[in-house]
Amino acid sequence: MVPSPVLTERSADGLLLVGHGSRSATGAAELLTLGELVARATGEMPVETGFLELCEPRAGVVLDRLVDRGARRVAVVPLMLNAAGHAKSDVPAVVLDGRARHPTVTLRYGRALGIDHTTVALARQRILHAGGEGVPLLVVARGTSEPEANADGARVARLLAEMCGAPLVVTGYSGLTWPLVPDALEHCRRLGAEVVVQLAWYLCTGVLVERMREEAATWSAATGIPVRWAGHLGPDPALVPLVLSRAAEALEGAVHMSCDVCSYRAPFPGVEDRVDHRLTRPTPTADPHPTGTGRTRRRPSPPGGPDPCRRHGHPRAASTVAPGSGLMIGARGPITIAGRLTDEGSGGAMHHSTLIRIGGLVIGQSWEDTTAGPVLRVVVIDPELHSVEAEDIAGGVVLDDIEHFTATHRALDWPLAG
Repeated sequence: MVPSPVLTERSADGLLLVGHGSRSATGAAELLTLGELVARATGEMPVETGFLELCEPRAGVVLDRLVDRGARRVAVVPLMLNAAGHAKSDVPAVVLDGRARHPTVTLRYGRALGIDHTTVALARQRILHAGGEGVPLLVVARGTSEPEANADGARVARLLAEMCGAPLVVTGYSGLTWPLVPDALEHCRRLGAEVVVQLAWYLCTGVLVERMREEAATWSAATGIPVRWAGHLGPDPALVPLVLSRAAEALEGAVHMSCDVCSYRAPFPGVEDRVDHRLTRPTPTADPHPTGTGRTRRRPSPPGGPDPCRRHGHPRAASTVAPGSGLMIGARGPITIAGRLTDEGSGGAMHHSTLIRIGGLVIGQSWEDTTAGPVLRVVVIDPELHSVEAEDIAGGVVLDDIEHFTATHRALDWPLAG
């Protein structure tokens, strides 16, 4: 058992581990396995693991379970490598929602696992095991709209190149930013690589990890250049002390995140409107997991224009709007359609979303084809209190009176007639 006095001395302490979620059953199982390893190391202190989206159990549900098990002081730790939007906005929204639903419970938020001696050493092991010592290296990180998180991908790639004696290193991303995997591999070829070792800077496997491996195989077949697959970190027991350290920091109130150039702290070109946007708790619904929370983002386009087929790995089709679902708004101010998209969600359900700005309000409308018929959702947000990410919008109803929605973030479901 890993010694952790801070976590074991208080019988009322609990630990909530939160992952992003995956449509890959293997990826979800890996994260739950890591949660089980942590739980074994904490003795009698209750530990629960949940997800933000895409799979079960949801983070809000397992938080309730922790409280039912007697936890009165809970550390919430994101099981994520990148401190991007999910770690900076979506998981904090789970914390705020949990505080509102459990006012007698203290919830303390920890930092993401990030670039640490533990995670970097584990990644180095994966590279060396794949025969990557002294070999050109490609590190593929999760692409985000958070510039600091993207820069961390480049940082960890350089650190790993130094550790493994790579003669050259290229950083690629799985989506949302550039360069994407095929372009990054081409960079390796132009730099003279005759063989490449590819590492996924991912905690768990999933659709994006499998896709980047397939992309590398396709590129290798076309160019004749071998690509050695080093895999991802996975639920390794070596990560347990790091997770417990993050939890201890949270409970001690000593969390120190790297925020020197975070776009949520100081204006960053292209995403200046993130600064000083206080996060507000979504109104509780039947689903205790608040979705569509947090961020206004204008992601940088890759060279040659924006990539139309990337939204966290979901294929995007042409935009449509549900028949008869036009917004009817009785509010003052100009109406601007900020964006539309259609993509395939879990179980093949199609999600259709529109982001609209009306005067000082942001309205997000989406609808989904479900087995029970189409469901319309809309989110109404006061930008003075909250911001919204067009890609992640989920929530609400066609409204003819929105005044009572302007104070906080509200999300409600209505079935569409016909």
